[in-house]
Amino acid sequence: MLLLFPSRSDEALSRAEMAKAELELQLNRLRAEEASLRDALLKMQALNEGLGQDKIELNKIIMQVRPGVTVSPGSSGGWGGGVQRSGETGLGHKE
Repeated sequence: MLLLFPSRSDEALSRAEMAKAELELQLNRLRAEEASLRDALLKMQALNEGLGQDKIELNKIIMQVRPGVTVSPGSSGGWGGGVQRSGETGLGHKE
């Protein structure tokens, strides 16, 4: 006997297949987003490393140009050292 109308199990199977396809599409989008975020993270790491090297070189230049100046590491919120003349406290006052 040939059925003209789909049975409930056929409808349930069809809905499940549709939901599976939607989930696979969403998973592929998430994987692409993850790859993009990983790429951005690697670029940020490289940028941070470059900035760190630039800071080191800048501090060396400051020390060469102004020998009486000391550079204290990390005294300005993580972006690197404060510059002080010899004999000054961290507030710019003479000791």
